[in-house]
Amino acid sequence: MVEKVFFESASPFELHHILRKMDSAPQHPVFGRLHIPEGDGPLSQQGNGYIASD
Repeated sequence: MVEKVFFESASPFELHHILRKMDSAPQHPVFGRLHIPEGDGPLSQQGNGYIASD
């Protein structure tokens, strides 16, 4: 399954924007694709320290 995820991203032009002024960097909407594998994977096993699937 593939889901689209939408969020705001900033585009700093200089290093000091990243370190000190990220709030003032220009922002624009972007999206990404979240690929969710089907079936049971290694993280769905019980007893491995992760949340088990239902």
